[in-house]
Amino acid sequence: MSSRRLRNTVAQFATPNLHRRRSLATVVTPDLHDRFPQHALPLFAIGQVIVTPRAAASLLQAGIAPADLLARHQHGDWGDLTATEIAANDLALRCGQQIRSAYSIGAPPTPVWVVTDRDRCTTTLLVPGEA
Repeated sequence: MSSRRLRNTVAQFATPNLHRRRSLATVVTPDLHDRFPQHALPLFAIGQVIVTPRAAASLLQAGIAPADLLARHQHGDWGDLTATEIAANDLALRCGQQIRSAYSIGAPPTPVWVVTDRDRCTTTLLVPGEA
């Protein structure tokens, strides 16, 4: 993968001027509501989206749009979390705490974390080991 392509991918999803680029909703697959019938509307706001370089590279290599993981996260599909972590997310929705999801993507599976800050102003996609 070229570094230019990676920079463009990161820039597209990490731009602070979200109103200047197309909406994330236009990138999400059209069958979103079929996949999440229990939560037809998003459970919380995700704010500004930040995609770290390693996460962008992993998503690009797996052929997965960041918007797909963001949609799963925002609709309560927490991915590969334990029962305790799922309960913590459910509580975080009610109490305004940080919300985390973890998804295994690609082959071999690479973990990608999606973290929404407690104030719902920022959501970050990253891989373990990135800060």
